[in-house]
Amino acid sequence: MGYKNIIGFFECGGVFLITKLLKQHWNKDRYSYITHPRQDHGLMLVISGDVIFASKDKTLTVKKGDVVFLPKNSFYEAIFDGEVCDYLVNFDIEAETDNEISNLSFPTVLFHGASASCLKCFFDLIEGNYVENKNSLRRKGLFYLLLDSISNHSVEFPSLDIKTVEMAKGLLGDTEELSISEIAFKCGISESGLRKKFKDIVGVSPKEYRMNIKLNRAKYYLESTGMSVSDISNTLNFYDSAYFCKMFKLHIGVTPRQYSKNKSL
Repeated sequence: MGYKNIIGFFECGGVFLITKLLKQHWNKDRYSYITHPRQDHGLMLVISGDVIFASKDKTLTVKKGDVVFLPKNSFYEAIFDGEVCDYLVNFDIEAETDNEISNLSFPTVLFHGASASCLKCFFDLIEGNYVENKNSLRRKGLFYLLLDSISNHSVEFPSLDIKTVEMAKGLLGDTEELSISEIAFKCGISESGLRKKFKDIVGVSPKEYRMNIKLNRAKYYLESTGMSVSDISNTLNFYDSAYFCKMFKLHIGVTPRQYSKNKSL
């Protein structure tokens, strides 16, 4: 059973029972369901880092923004690359309706780049005040809204849109630093169209996405090299070191020198 079958199953309704809501920050390199299977179905949204799911004969890599279906009774190992954080909604399905997806044995990516509505449903469910109250109508309603946003995702973002945005993401990370209009031209789309699709699918604008990449590279340089703030600013094509320091403080919360000092302690 593939993506369309899972979405079709969600659309058919049935009685879904939420068993656990979690925001997970992984401080170890892996978690295993190799010797014992998952006890529930799960929907996972990757917030940061990469997760590699592996079994004896399969591997699947998921990245920030990906939504993954984790089937009940599946055997796999989750390997974490980077500072991985995720939202996880575990649920069960009434036994008589569960046969549609009972043959799944490995995680499946439902889509890349969660929509704004899907992100909000995950956030409201897990960051809201509905985690402990299992019988809350609000909690149940948010879960069904999450399933609805997932089932509608393929309509919101056809695969061509996702491929266009993935291409744009690669170009935004290039050190050549093309303008947004140049990137749009290479992707075969208007600049306004690219900005809209990018924000809808990724959750931030192309400019913000590029800035996040540059600041992550800046953090690496500050942690791992002896480069000066001025050299890092020039390497990353900031207008000048003052603007670099301003953006770093705005997004990271400390100045580059403070960050470097804290990491060296």
